[in-house]
Parts: sequence; structure tokens; C-alpha cells
Amino acid sequence: MSEFQRNNSFKIKKIRFKIDFLDELLPQGFPSNSFIIFSGEGGISKTFILHLILFSFLRRKYTGIYLCVDEHPLSVYQYILQNKNGKSYLEQGKIILVDLFSYNLNFPSLINNKILPNIVVLPHNKKWSEITSFVINLVDSLFSKNSKIIVIIDSLTEIAYNIGINQALDLVKVLRMEICKKRNIPIFASMHFGIKAFEEFEQMLDYISDGVFDLRYDPIMLQKGFLVKQIRIRKIRGSPHSLTWHSFIIARDTIRAWEYEEKDVGGLNTKVIKGI
Repeated sequence: MSEFQRNNSFKIKKIRFKIDFLDELLPQGFPSNSFIIFSGEGGISKTFILHLILFSFLRRKYTGIYLCVDEHPLSVYQYILQNKNGKSYLEQGKIILVDLFSYNLNFPSLINNKILPNIVVLPHNKKWSEITSFVINLVDSLFSKNSKIIVIIDSLTEIAYNIGINQALDLVKVLRMEICKKRNIPIFASMHFGIKAFEEFEQMLDYISDGVFDLRYDPIMLQKGFLVKQIRIRKIRGSPHSLTWHSFIIARDTIRAWEYEEKDVGGLNTKVIKGI
């Protein structure tokens, strides 16, 4: 029996991203036991947002478990080092990278790799129950050191590709129940939108999850030749939130509202981003 199951007196509280742009969309925060998905097409900044969330919680003394599915842990590790506190977080064991990228590939093992500290390698298999047990046991082993934990999954689509849609759905259900609901730990995950083979998977995840953030390119601005990224909250259980689309840009290592001014450039009226 885990520490969480022995002490089930924890209180579900509202927590914030501590990222100004996202907090404006969720003025009262979200329940601490939430499974939240960021859904959108490739290149729309889902992974960047997950990284922002990770670092925001690390600054608040959380431990982050990062399931590397789309990218090899080395790639994620190199990105983390770009953060001014990234190396310190890794050395202190505040970030644990779980290698799911090498799941069915014949890459050399990263176990005991001195170059990449705190890499956990999942044994190669295709049983979703073994993946969930592995992650749950990892969470429980970290809880004795720090009860403040978050889990990042990037991405659910790649997991479905590796183990099959039905098994991936079962995996999400178990992780949501065992980690979010029983242990009061939030999970943030990405999902690629628009892949025809996974349309049913996307619809089921919308139903299962506690929160869904949609990302897209503004369709009106797209017709005018501008790639303007937008985000909206489709649902967050237990929290009031904005229901409209909000344009944003990535600037100065964060996410900001997209503001523009119209200028004449070469005889053409065009929109120029303000405040960068």
C-alpha cells in the first residue's frame, strides 16, 4: 500500500500555472487532481507550453516526472539545460526523465549513463499495465522525498501509436485514477490533433480527461497569410474559465498575448507584432 493510500486525508485545492497568460484564462486555477490535455497540430507549441508548466512548478519546489515519448531523453535533457536553472534541477533530482521514446527501438540502454543523470529507462514491452505500474511505482518512490509532484506526458498520440489505441485509453484511465485522483497529483499531456487514424482516440480522451486546451492557427488570419497561434479552454472540470479563442506568441521564453499594429510596409498594409 502506497503512502498516498495510507494517508488519504489530502485536500483537493485549486492551483495555478503561475504563467500570466494561462492564468488569465483560468482566474481561479484548476483542481490539483486534474488530468489536463493540450491538443493541437504539429508545430503549434504544445511541447513548449508543457516545458513552461514544468519549470513553473519546479520553481515552487515540485518534482517533475517527464515521460519522453515524442523525443529521445537526450533531446529533452538538452532543452532543459537551456533554462538557467535546468542543470541544477537535473543534478538535484528535481526532474526525472522516463525514456518511452526508445520503447520499441534498438537504442543502447541509458541506464547508469553518467552523461545523462536521472534517466529512467522503461523495459521494452507492449503491456500497458506494466507501463502504468512502472510510473506509479516511480511516483511513490519519489513521494517520500517530496510530496509535491507533477507528471508530464509528451505525447499521448505517440503512446497510442506504440501500444494501440485501446491499450492507450486504458493507460490514461489508470494513470488518471491512480495518480490524479488517488494521489492528488496533476498530469499534463500533449495530443496531436488532425491525424485521421487517431480521431476516435482524440474523442475518447476528450471524454476521459478533466481539462482540454485546444490550440490552432487563426483561420481568418491564415487566409491573409499570417500564422497566428490561438488557444482556448474547451473544458476544465470544477473551474470557471474563458470560453473564447485567445491569440498568442512565444517571446522572451514565455507565452504572451498576441498584439499587433497595422503599418504600411512597402506600400502594403500589414500587421506587425507589438512589444517584442
